Amino acid sequence: MLVAIESWTKSSKKKSTIKEHMDFVVVKIEMVLKELKENYSL
Repeated sequence: MLVAIESWTKSSKKKSTIKEHMDFVVVKIEMVLKELKENYSL
């Protein structure tokens, strides 16, 4: 997913073409942050 986002930044495609990938990345980051907070009492 991150590679797709990186490739998109180098192209002239519309933002809508990458939205699905960005949404996925945001959800995964939120999950990781939640787990870190739980595991390390942050």
